[in-house]
Amino acid sequence: MRPLIAVIVFGCLLGLVAPALSQSAKSIPVYPGATLMVEKEEGEEPVCCTFVTKDPLDKVLAFYESKLKSKPLDLKSIVAKYPEMKSQVEEVVKQLPSTVKIRTFVLEEMGAGEQKGLVLFELLSSPEGVRFPIPQESMTD
Repeated sequence: MRPLIAVIVFGCLLGLVAPALSQSAKSIPVYPGATLMVEKEEGEEPVCCTFVTKDPLDKVLAFYESKLKSKPLDLKSIVAKYPEMKSQVEEVVKQLPSTVKIRTFVLEEMGAGEQKGLVLFELLSSPEGVRFPIPQESMTD
């Protein structure tokens, strides 16, 4: 098994490492009707670009499954497919409110020799809606 060295997450729950993104990670459409959220800490510039929708998680997942040509994974499936991420996922589960669900799309598996990395896109579902960050440079129409 090759060690996992980089995880790029558009969502930040599982961690963020930012080497140059491949073309597949640079083309994430914004879900139709989603609203841009402006997140700003005191004294900081607003962070772009997190979106939210009141549509059900299953509908949002179906949209991204068709657009990204990938199946979404829950946290247990991430650990089953990528056991080297187990400690990161366990830490997330400890901190996660019981009302929040996470689904993750693996956009790309990168590898060079013994090293391996992942590019992930996360959707977080809670009673307030489905949230998903998309880096500005990755947005498509």
